[in-house]
Amino acid sequence: MKLIDTEKVLGLGEVMDVPAVINKSEDMLKKIDMSKYKYIDGHCPGIPVRELNAYLSCCIRTDHESITAMEASLKVSRGMYVMLREGSAARNLKDVLPAVNNHNFRRFLFCTDDRHIDDLLENGSVDNCIRMSIKYGLSPIKAFIIASFNVAQCYNLRDRGAIAPGYKADLVLFEDLKGLTIKKVIKNGKGYTESRNKKCLNLKISSSMHMDFINSEILKVESKRGNINVIKLIPNSLQTKLVKRKVENEFGYIKRVMERDVLKIAVIERHHNTGKHFVGFIEGLGLRNCSIAQTIAHDSHNVIVVGDSDTDMEVAVNTLISIGGGIAMVSDRKVIAQLSLPIGGIMTFETPSRVSENLKRLNRIARGFGVRDEYDPFITLSFMSLPVIPEVKITTRGLFDYNQFQFIKLDVE
Repeated sequence: MKLIDTEKVLGLGEVMDVPAVINKSEDMLKKIDMSKYKYIDGHCPGIPVRELNAYLSCCIRTDHESITAMEASLKVSRGMYVMLREGSAARNLKDVLPAVNNHNFRRFLFCTDDRHIDDLLENGSVDNCIRMSIKYGLSPIKAFIIASFNVAQCYNLRDRGAIAPGYKADLVLFEDLKGLTIKKVIKNGKGYTESRNKKCLNLKISSSMHMDFINSEILKVESKRGNINVIKLIPNSLQTKLVKRKVENEFGYIKRVMERDVLKIAVIERHHNTGKHFVGFIEGLGLRNCSIAQTIAHDSHNVIVVGDSDTDMEVAVNTLISIGGGIAMVSDRKVIAQLSLPIGGIMTFETPSRVSENLKRLNRIARGFGVRDEYDPFITLSFMSLPVIPEVKITTRGLFDYNQFQFIKLDVE
């Protein structure tokens, strides 16, 4: 209550628990009620009409999870603002853009929702969305309205949205409509220069890796049945499919999965040294003879690790503990690449250009070990622990089925 009433808190971000809203969970409705005079952002992938009506009746005004034009059109028809998303892993703008027309374009915004720093530096953020929209046939004027004026209207920023007396001078000067080569940025009437805004920090921080070194024994998976539930990746999407795959068991443990391109995936709690963890399986990434572990794992940011060797996965996780969080890649028990993220396991003091070059190197290595072009290896992995995106994800408590909105067993008949 104290935070929502402060001036700098603009509202409630991403109401992800759709069933809690539509089933009138007391805790959820209390949060929404506290925020009703501010802004409430939504998160409702694939929501049916009746549930959407109930969801919107709670003053939730935006959504960024549409993956088809039909889904976006439904939400806009009910008065919602729909964000056209083009991130590093979730690339939905092209598929959703046909929903935009002359009658409804004022209800659309742009967003990225997780974009790697190298993508930001090389291709941009919302400016990239503008270029892509124009490329795929949207009127340049509509694209710029969606990128600027619509946002100001959605979030009630009444002092922005026009070049006129009394309005904030937040302006972007560019050369041409389609290429959008930015020449100058003006914020609050003052020209932006990188040197003027650069700040150097020298902070002493402690490691956020509050966990013990692991042993590969914890990655063994017990099974008494012939099939398991597997997370199957969908290209260029954060959504997944739930599929069954046959397994061969030995001494009560899974020896191998009878399907190509299936890897182990595990999430391990790292904040309170509880030892909680869960091991499952994921299909479609393409990674071979390599393990990737990272502390970027939405939304709890526990350790998430994927690989085809228990020993490599062990080394990767323990490397993260040693470096204080980040990304680690291991092959044949040797660390072949790493990126240190000492601030909470998700941020660094390094310059953007240096982090970008390091990430590019890690990406090249991942591709060399088979990761497919349609997946960003690190952002894709980071979303596998977010249970509020269909269809199945993994957490420290187990596999979560979004459609049933409950945890499910790994091994099945």
